[in-house]
Amino acid sequence: MIEDYLESSYIQTITSVDISEILKNDIALRVRKSLEKMPVDICLVWRKSRVEGKSYKEIADEMHIPVKRVDKYLQKVNKTLRKELADYL
Repeated sequence: MIEDYLESSYIQTITSVDISEILKNDIALRVRKSLEKMPVDICLVWRKSRVEGKSYKEIADEMHIPVKRVDKYLQKVNKTLRKELADYL
């Protein structure tokens, strides 16, 4: 009898879980942990580009760095994130 109850509870739990929400949270956590390991300037460039939607030129002007450096920083972040998120790609 207790086994039936546990099995029923387990099935209800499994069917009520939104897998896409779990994956989204896991990916966000992995991105955040990867960014925390990087230098602050690189994280700032990534945030301005991906979160704030700024252009390379806008970022370069704000941070007083060459546009080429913005490009290099984003390449570095993208390479790291591709490795970190390989299981999801």
